[in-house]
Amino acid sequence: MIAESWAILCIVIVMAYFISRKSRSVSALTFLPLLLVPLSYLIGFPVAGWITDLTEVGFDTVRLGILVVGLVISCVLYGTCARLYHSKSSRVCYLVMCPGFSALLCLIYVFSIVKS
Repeated sequence: MIAESWAILCIVIVMAYFISRKSRSVSALTFLPLLLVPLSYLIGFPVAGWITDLTEVGFDTVRLGILVVGLVISCVLYGTCARLYHSKSSRVCYLVMCPGFSALLCLIYVFSIVKS
């Protein structure tokens, strides 16, 4: 899942870059919270190793906790970024699609961590 996480990060960064080039820099910023869930998955490896050395919490438990924290932070950012859309239909579409993508991706990561 590490390669997939890097691929998602690269795709979202490229997508935000091309959207910002069309003079819609505000719209490009609203896509950046999509980076948090794959980034929290990748950051979870070294941070979990460090935390398990300090405490007696399991490695996978720490990784799951970091992943859930990343999901919560991204959902909060989706709510704040939704104000930047002027029409109600754009706001609703944004608030359904982006958190839905992050939640589904987080669920896939959770199954991947639990399975291993």
